Amino acid sequence: MGLPSITRGVGFRDDGISGALWATDNTANVAPGAITTDGDILNCTFTFTTAISGNNGQMRYIGTIPVLSPTAYKKIIIRHQENFTVANPQPQLIVSYTDTSTDTFVLTATTTPLAETFALSATKTVSVIAYRLSATGSLTGAFTENLDFSLIFKETLTLPTASRTVRQRVKRRIVAIPIPFKEGDVLQDLGSDSPEYDIAGQLITTGPYTADQWWNLLNSLVIETGTAQADGNPTWQYLAWDQGAAKVLPISFVVDENPGRIANWDYQIQFKEFDILSRTSTNPLGGLFSGY
Repeated sequence: MGLPSITRGVGFRDDGISGALWATDNTANVAPGAITTDGDILNCTFTFTTAISGNNGQMRYIGTIPVLSPTAYKKIIIRHQENFTVANPQPQLIVSYTDTSTDTFVLTATTTPLAETFALSATKTVSVIAYRLSATGSLTGAFTENLDFSLIFKETLTLPTASRTVRQRVKRRIVAIPIPFKEGDVLQDLGSDSPEYDIAGQLITTGPYTADQWWNLLNSLVIETGTAQADGNPTWQYLAWDQGAAKVLPISFVVDENPGRIANWDYQIQFKEFDILSRTSTNPLGGLFSGY
């Protein structure tokens, strides 16, 4: 069982809430459809007609990307889904910098939502991001791209050794209505709470961080939650573990110092899932995991 990982230090986020923050571009032989959203996931279909290699269509972010230090904000993660798995067209993440140079990251074409992380230039400032479908040969057909979120952030943390890797709590709000002289309750279902996750283990020197640094990092992770992003929502992090993944708010961090043990503490961190759409049996983790 692998250790859970979580993002840290979100400098930019688009969560697919508004299609007005995105525009389409296209070359010859490609016709873009309208960008739509269900309030969580952006959607756009591009129609290729006798296209040749290099013809493409893309969704381009036209909102404001803040000026971020390239030495601090080193990563970008994009969670996407296509309606195809073939090699043509090729889904790509295009990152443009203020010096007009670009990076092209090839994405995995998938019909299952997938989050992929890439390293940004350590010396250049990001100015524009785009999600592109590019023909790699002769191509005719309609192809849909879905974009859940894009994050520019500092790093992905692999959490220190865990004695309890992930503990999940899912609870329905069942109200008991007492009826005079009736044996037993009348029950009313008021829906469910968003899941909570507990991870517990030891803070020790792991990776690039000492036990003392882990203490500070996880405290800072909880504080970062209170930073409102441009969409007005709090700063959630992307938590991934063996069984799934979720957008989460770090809500509690408890650490116990052990007498006689140097640079070694027991810790527990708690997360609350940040659901935008209603959870369903086919998408029990707010659309981030399916397989019921």
